[in-house]
Amino acid sequence: MLIYIHVPFCRRRCLYCAFHSSAIGKTPVPSSYLPALLREIRWWAYRLGSSGSNTVSTIFFGGGTPSLLSPEAVGSILDTISKLFRVTGNAEVTLEGNPESLNRPGAMRGFHDAGITRLSVGVQSMISSELKTLGRIHSPKDVMQTFEEAHRIGFQSLSADLMWGLPGQTGRKRLKAPCGWNRITFPPTAFPSRRTLPSSPCSEMAASPCPAKRSSGTCISEPSAS
Repeated sequence: MLIYIHVPFCRRRCLYCAFHSSAIGKTPVPSSYLPALLREIRWWAYRLGSSGSNTVSTIFFGGGTPSLLSPEAVGSILDTISKLFRVTGNAEVTLEGNPESLNRPGAMRGFHDAGITRLSVGVQSMISSELKTLGRIHSPKDVMQTFEEAHRIGFQSLSADLMWGLPGQTGRKRLKAPCGWNRITFPPTAFPSRRTLPSSPCSEMAASPCPAKRSSGTCISEPSAS
């Protein structure tokens, strides 16, 4: 069974986003959110009962921007789930996040210690002008800092969302991203009308290798069709 936790808060709404979220600027996540979420988790545990089908192999924090939560809040959520459901020992626990909030002092270390095993980073583009077009508030430099720190802390599973087909994107510019990643995968639905993808733009980014190249962990790029 998969448990999905929706965190409906962002610093700022991105111009392309169709998911439910509220922009909170620099204010903290409302204090009423965590108690309400824990009540709902308990309600679902009661409704589902204690059948064997309640074994949990995947927990996913999506949003919104889940990395706006404090590590303590994430730990409380995971503790509650583990007490009410059968969570497998090798469960994948993913937290979506944006570079600007993941790079807060102590944030990634706290998420790692709370039980997060995988970070899904909202990169979208490594081109500053495209990030501005999308309404993103991080920079390519912020992205590199995020991946460097994640590997230093010990995250063995990382993914990055990249957007495909943005206005003005042509040829090799489309997938300009930190190189040296162990693997790039494409969901089957990402390019429904194309079976051939453009050649890698890695030579253009040779001066900025991804820290995954120096780790046994896996960086997975998950392009999104815009």
